Amino acid sequence: MSKHIGSNNTPPTSQASTETLEPELKSEFDQHFEQSRREMFDFLGRRISSKLQRRIDAHDLLQETYMAASRQYATIRAKIDFPVRLWLLKIARQQLINTYRQHIGSANRSIDRECDWNDYSSAGIAHWLLQSGTSPSKNLRYEELKAKIEQAVGELKETDREVLLMRHFEGRTYSEIATLLDLEESTLRQRFGRSLLRLREITKRLGLLDHLT
Repeated sequence: MSKHIGSNNTPPTSQASTETLEPELKSEFDQHFEQSRREMFDFLGRRISSKLQRRIDAHDLLQETYMAASRQYATIRAKIDFPVRLWLLKIARQQLINTYRQHIGSANRSIDRECDWNDYSSAGIAHWLLQSGTSPSKNLRYEELKAKIEQAVGELKETDREVLLMRHFEGRTYSEIATLLDLEESTLRQRFGRSLLRLREITKRLGLLDHLT
């Protein structure tokens, strides 16, 4: 039985994934990965939608992130002009998107056809709304409410949802978000303002107490 990264403080030591790294570089990479491990794990975990939570596991995604990032580290380390932790988050986000596409695009899997690969950002917003103390006006079960929020938030454009999630709920700076999404800060600020107004409309329509101050 394989050990999931995220269950302890020791990164995996897959020879296949890090065989191109010299010992000194591997040690350096593992240190960066360990420092960012919890942030990446939380980042991934809160973006798994209710439709796919039984098929996608944050531990597995983190393992895949480790392997993908370790293969690129020797080449990229001297080229990036932003913190390594943000580069690792970019890799983690791409692994999540790839996994969504793989599961939803697979013909032999019985997944709701209405499920979109970019549901991950809707899932993240739903997670934060429910964790922030937002309560329903009707007696809905947690998962039922979460699914309703995900569906409603899906009305927003995918990039707008991600900007809203990163800025309002995760508290990231515009500079960090610009790096993660490869967008200009001025564009992000405009998107954020519009998206926050739309989210307030959505929570009001769903009969949720508005905690979006």
